[in-house]
Amino acid sequence: MYENCHYNKKNNIIVFSDKINTYSILQFCSAVKYFRRLNIGKIKIDFGKVKKVFPDGMLPLICTIDQLRDLGIEVIVNLPKDNEIRRLFRSVNWAHFLSPDQFDKSDSTYDRHLVTRRFENAEEQQKAVNDFMDVVLRTMTIPKEIVSGLEWSINEITDNVLNHSNSIHGGIIQANTHHKEGKILFAVSDSGRGILKSMQEGFPSLRTELDAIGEAIKAGVTRNPKVGQGNGLAGSLRITTMTGGSLEILSGNGRFTVTETKTTRKSLKNFSFAGTLVSGEINIVDNFSIAEALSFDKFTNYYPLDIIDLKYEMEDADCLFLKMKEEACIDRSMLTP
Repeated sequence: MYENCHYNKKNNIIVFSDKINTYSILQFCSAVKYFRRLNIGKIKIDFGKVKKVFPDGMLPLICTIDQLRDLGIEVIVNLPKDNEIRRLFRSVNWAHFLSPDQFDKSDSTYDRHLVTRRFENAEEQQKAVNDFMDVVLRTMTIPKEIVSGLEWSINEITDNVLNHSNSIHGGIIQANTHHKEGKILFAVSDSGRGILKSMQEGFPSLRTELDAIGEAIKAGVTRNPKVGQGNGLAGSLRITTMTGGSLEILSGNGRFTVTETKTTRKSLKNFSFAGTLVSGEINIVDNFSIAEALSFDKFTNYYPLDIIDLKYEMEDADCLFLKMKEEACIDRSMLTP
């Protein structure tokens, strides 16, 4: 594995180079583990050489830094030297969440992206989901079935954070639309106890992260039936892969990546992320059925209400009502029924 993150003991700095992705966070966690053994109360993190960044690498990195601060460790951040990447760190709030004392929260908004935000309760979670769905509906022409699948997935994944992770910081979400490629990417991360410890409440015989993730993605499997039906990850996996997309789950030292045709399981023995990351890709296709995707043993032809049903559709009118800066009525033909 190419190493793009290392700990410089002489200067007490964790240095990133080139790019930040899910492999980077594993290397970062390894560097943090070494640093903590030194019992030093201050550390610098240098992003100066970074030229490419992916949310599925940055969000769990932020969650790991949250845990360092919980231990009373002071974290100082050096932003990338590349002007464009530096502006990106500031505008999407990575800089702020990495080091709130150094960088103010950005008020920047994007037509095609939901910038990084934290949610710590159900109200903040729902606002994050609704704001992203607003972005999607304003900027992309999407079949209604895809809208339902996208909203269901993000709702369930963020809800899992609040119900199962025991994270004192809640979760962090970021999502992007890619109009030309016809796809939507999202990432949700937390600094909680991880899937294994959560699942062991209901399945104490589980011993590894891979086994725990494997159980968590099965339909109807939950640590506690009182807080959910256990279909969140299973349904999200079916939705993403049935559109030709993918779902990735990283928790502890277990990493699952699932596509329509392939499932990759990796036990990363030398690395461990103390939290959970779920990232997904949903493609805009015409032949997707939300009812089929969510047809489990106890549910057949299940069709969830989505943001269009609850917020935009006007009774007895063949249009969608979008609440934007200027109200607009859009022909339903823009969305494939």
